Amino acid sequence: MICGIVVVLMCAIPKLLLAELDHGDEILRTNSKIIMELQSRLSVIEYLHKQDTLRIADLERQQQTYQSHIAALENKREIDQSRINDLEKQRQTDRSRIADLENDQSRITVLEKRCLIDQIHITELQEQQRGYLDRIADLEKHRQNSHRLVSNPDNLTRNEKSPVEDRRQDNFTSSKLSASSLGTSKQGLKKRVNADYEDMVAFYAVLSHNYDQVFNDMDIRFDRVLTNFGSSYSGNTGVFTCTRAGVYMFSWTVHVTTRYSYTELVKNGAPIGHAFSGDSPYSGSGTGLIVLPLEHGDEISIRLGSHVPTTVYGAEATTNFSGFRLQSQ
Repeated sequence: MICGIVVVLMCAIPKLLLAELDHGDEILRTNSKIIMELQSRLSVIEYLHKQDTLRIADLERQQQTYQSHIAALENKREIDQSRINDLEKQRQTDRSRIADLENDQSRITVLEKRCLIDQIHITELQEQQRGYLDRIADLEKHRQNSHRLVSNPDNLTRNEKSPVEDRRQDNFTSSKLSASSLGTSKQGLKKRVNADYEDMVAFYAVLSHNYDQVFNDMDIRFDRVLTNFGSSYSGNTGVFTCTRAGVYMFSWTVHVTTRYSYTELVKNGAPIGHAFSGDSPYSGSGTGLIVLPLEHGDEISIRLGSHVPTTVYGAEATTNFSGFRLQSQ
């Protein structure tokens, strides 16, 4: 019995073993297939990983190139921005300069018009001045003639005797002028001569030397006085002091060298008249003329303005100052 069981078991065990081996082979084949698929997938994954690694390396190189390019562009942008700022500053400077030039051009136009008007006015006043100078010359001749008549009574007697005798021959018998009538005539003549010059105010002075050291607002002292009716101008100070109120005309000429200069007529310390001298590579002069009312005690003088020259010439009376009263108040 036991032997039968053993025999049966001995027969069944190989079958079981074969069945297990067959099952194991099937599992092995299945696993091998899975492993092969995994290996194939792993190969694909490794290939893709290599491709991704290469692509990442290319992208990193491209990124570095782009970053360098971006840095260069940023640097160029900063340079361009700096240049734009400089150009904007230059543009503002140019605009300011253009505005200044336009203002200067407008000022030049206005000054040219004023110069033209002043030139016309100067011409008219020079004509008036010549008329007044002729009048002064006539009055001077009249004063000299009157002085001769006053100083020589015999001439006065001879000049007046004939018409007096003619008139008296018609009505009276001829007779001589009495001593009292002669004295009265001499006194009247003196009063008339003195009256002609009593109210006259006129002067003319020149600069007798050069000013080699000049500066802004420097007073010009016209020290050589040639005419001074009324004794209102001082050659020591270069100042005209009004002693008789009225309307006056003043004229001044300043001769400079090397550079140009502005000159000013000053009333009581404030400039009210202006003139331009020079603007020549050698030397040049400029004349100013003004008509203005003055009160008793007002002071008039001439001084340099801005843009002082190297030298103010005084030779040959080319720098001079004159004035006279046109009308009393």
